[in-house]
Amino acid sequence: NTVQRQTKLAKVGFSTEITCSIDFLDRNYFVIWYKNGKYLFEHEPRMSLNLSRDGRIYTRNEQEDIALLRIQNVSVRDAGEYHCKAVHTSVGKPMFHYWKINVQDGPILSPIRSVRENETFSAQCCVTFTYSTEPVKYLWSIGNPLTTTFSDNFGGNLTCSNVSFTAVRAFHNKLVVCTVENELNSSTHERINLMLPPTMKLQINGHDTNATAVLANGTHVNITCYAIDSTTKAYISWNCNEKTCPSEGSLSNDMHEKLNNATREFFTADSTINYTAMQNEDVICTAGIYGDRNWTKSVKISVF
Repeated sequence: NTVQRQTKLAKVGFSTEITCSIDFLDRNYFVIWYKNGKYLFEHEPRMSLNLSRDGRIYTRNEQEDIALLRIQNVSVRDAGEYHCKAVHTSVGKPMFHYWKINVQDGPILSPIRSVRENETFSAQCCVTFTYSTEPVKYLWSIGNPLTTTFSDNFGGNLTCSNVSFTAVRAFHNKLVVCTVENELNSSTHERINLMLPPTMKLQINGHDTNATAVLANGTHVNITCYAIDSTTKAYISWNCNEKTCPSEGSLSNDMHEKLNNATREFFTADSTINYTAMQNEDVICTAGIYGDRNWTKSVKISVF
């Protein structure tokens, strides 16, 4: 009798198929499938060429003398030892073809939390096999390749890779991609929610101001604070010598959203106070952002 043995790597959620080549001179033979020694299905010579049973499709290609078992949606339960047995109806020895299906679950990338600019954070990517396999090579990228990590199977079925990097502005809204390099070459990804701080700017009567402004006593001016292009909404507050700034008239506090291809990308806030110069003091605008972070811009008012 003819015996063939092969191993197949399949992935959870995808399809896979195994074949059984038959070498009889005519087509009067049965094809019987087994899993882990238990009977699955018998394909008689005159049965329909395509039959479905329990999520598996059994096919006979009589022109090429091939029987095929196709699993549509692989799960961990589909791992195991399969074999087909071809038996002629009258003459010849049975033929056997043995397959071992090793099921891969993953790669699975751990969720990546929101991260601030210049913060260092880590990502972990893992893959599980129903049977031990060769060492896995992981490839990481965020647009460009990151450090490649080799990892063994630790004597079992789970293997993981970790990578750490410092978030920079260019990573905003990019994908961290983890690829497991083997015969399946599977990959997965997570989007980086990189929280960018605003660019702070102060203007007096529409003109950019430096760290100091010299004003005559009693001068009325509009001081405007801008918190520009942050990835989180900011609300601006004012402080004069560590107290709430007195203002005449209205206080504006406006938020603007910059849209990119109909997707909210960045926010800009601005606020204006009507200020009267009465004494030397520090005028500070604060943009509250991230819930626990504040960003400030100040001007020192000198009165003469």
